[in-house]
Amino acid sequence: MKSNIATLASRSGPPVLNEELAHLLQNLQSSEQVICQIWSALVAANAEGKDVTAMIMEYTRVAQIRDNLLKTLVNVYEAEISRLNSMVSKDHLSSQQSHNQR
Repeated sequence: MKSNIATLASRSGPPVLNEELAHLLQNLQSSEQVICQIWSALVAANAEGKDVTAMIMEYTRVAQIRDNLLKTLVNVYEAEISRLNSMVSKDHLSSQQSHNQR
């Protein structure tokens, strides 16, 4: 996740949503960093012939956390898209109604 967290979070609607997105994105970025660190350690340990079982288990655990964060982020974006689409529909209907009343 190399994207600018502040930019992504500021593109959405209400401040609560912005905070939620920023929090999700920060957690996602943190989990990505941990995964990279574990992967580097795992590769080094494997090259030295060391037991990597514990590292693989930790990698799997953090990857599951990252996957859950991604799913949550997608759900938040989908909910926001639905909310915005519904607002557009209502605004369009309102403008048509006001035009018809003239």
